[in-house]
Amino acid sequence: KYGSMTAAWRLCLDLDANGRLTFNEFVQALRRLGYAGDYKALWKHYDMDLSGHISMQELAKAEHDRIEGFLKLLREKYGDLDAAWRFGFNKDPHDSIDIAELREACDALGYQDDVGELFKTL
Repeated sequence: KYGSMTAAWRLCLDLDANGRLTFNEFVQALRRLGYAGDYKALWKHYDMDLSGHISMQELAKAEHDRIEGFLKLLREKYGDLDAAWRFGFNKDPHDSIDIAELREACDALGYQDDVGELFKTL
């Protein structure tokens, strides 16, 4: 429905954008998605560290790790994301990039993973 777990996280799950879900937020999102299964069992499956919250890392580790690896390279080269947008992508921080621009930036950064997958994840 959202194209990627990252998009679902931003647009449906983590609506307050604090990086984690409480059980209530989780249940509300599942209802929005039309899920009719056992909420508690699904919660137990994803709250792996028993913290009482679910993070993107717990919900979609591969996507989380892909994004974090890319962000780490950006921070190492540019210091922060605003600088990365300005100097790495030659864009305003509120602008967007296409896959060709992302591929060019990834080549310059030495990003080793699949850029197409990164683009879908972002």
